[in-house]
Amino acid sequence: MKISVIGTFVRDLIYPWNAKPIESIGGIFYTISYLANLAGKDSEIWPVCFVGEDFYDQVIGQLKKFDNVRTECINKLDRENMTVKLEYTSPTERDETTTEPMPALKAEDLELILDSDTTIVNLITGTDL
Repeated sequence: MKISVIGTFVRDLIYPWNAKPIESIGGIFYTISYLANLAGKDSEIWPVCFVGEDFYDQVIGQLKKFDNVRTECINKLDRENMTVKLEYTSPTERDETTTEPMPALKAEDLELILDSDTTIVNLITGTDL
């Protein structure tokens, strides 16, 4: 089975209340990692998105841990990746800032997934497509 996932990988910078900062991969990474673990070995997961050159190696490095994730539709762009900064200002409140979203995918960016058995569209920014 071929499962495509359209969306955005986000660099999450989390500043917990009175704790050390955390950097992680957010956005469609959660969808991809869950699918990769739940899908059978004969399934392929195809993320389709743009990733900034500053974040590309980290994303690809994490995805290579999954034998059934294909990376041919992850397109590296010559720009910084979208980042979401969550800064907790108290135990119950936070400030959230987001950098410029990645550009929208166009029809030609989807050509390799036209034969997918199913497609998940996970609109992280609302402008992913």
